[in-house]
This record gives sequence, structure tokens and C-alpha cells, in this order.
Amino acid sequence: MKTLVGYDGDDGEPPRFSGGGGIYERPKPLGRGQAVRVVDGPFVGFVGIVDSVNQGKDKIRVRLSVAGRETTVDLDLSQVERLS
Repeated sequence: MKTLVGYDGDDGEPPRFSGGGGIYERPKPLGRGQAVRVVDGPFVGFVGIVDSVNQGKDKIRVRLSVAGRETTVDLDLSQVERLS
């Protein structure tokens, strides 16, 4: 069994381990123009495009299409997941 005793990451996200082998996988940072899905909050299920990322505050600004209009919303990084 492997134990993580420290983390020196600069992106504010905890490390992730792949299944079985205990191999460390650092999450790739989100960038402008990247597609994301909202997984928490009032916009759950919406897909949008990253407009900006504030790593220092763990915030992200995303452009969503709401009722046929483009709307910009500010979310926590934990509220979105990257789409491939």
C-alpha cells in the first residue's frame, strides 16, 4: 500500500492516482477555449467554453448557452470537469 505523505503541486488540485498501479497522474490545467461540463451548482449538465482561469482563487469563468443566449458565469474549479 502506498501513502502520499506530501504534495507540492502548484495548481491547487489534489493529486490523482491511476487504478491498480498507484501511479501519480497530475491533472492537466484548464485553459482558455477548452470545453468543460458543469458538474455542480445551478448549471449542472451544461457544457461551456473556458473564458479564463484564476488558479490563485480556484475560480473559472465559463461561457454557457442559456436559453439561446451566451452567458458568462463564474464557477469554482471543483464545479467543472474537462471534456476530451
